[in-house]
Amino acid sequence: MVRSSIRNPNPGGGETFHAQFAVLVKFMNALSFVKIKLVNEIVLGLPERASVRLPANPGREYAAYLHHSKKPAWTNSKKLNTGSFQDSFGLDAPAGKYRTEWSDSTSGRSLAGAVRIGRHARDREPS
Repeated sequence: MVRSSIRNPNPGGGETFHAQFAVLVKFMNALSFVKIKLVNEIVLGLPERASVRLPANPGREYAAYLHHSKKPAWTNSKKLNTGSFQDSFGLDAPAGKYRTEWSDSTSGRSLAGAVRIGRHARDREPS
């Protein structure tokens, strides 16, 4: 029998992990997950040093995740671009009325911020 004296002080990931996982679960439960597909190609005007993931049920719901580092740097904390950012980007989505919300991905809390729905969307029926 092998015994180890190493003990994990945060079994199961700890409180921070569980809190952030709860934010992710709440977010995913708000989407029509089985109808979602990645549509990153409809993002317009992405900031130069940013990456985006855009799961969507096109014409119905969009969930953009804007990351301030290019994708290869996501797994290397020394290459992450951290700090405060103010950005804008657009979506080439069908014209229509959408409810918008900007939120902190670590806490899930809604953030104040301008979200504008303009006339840059092309006119077509949802598919």
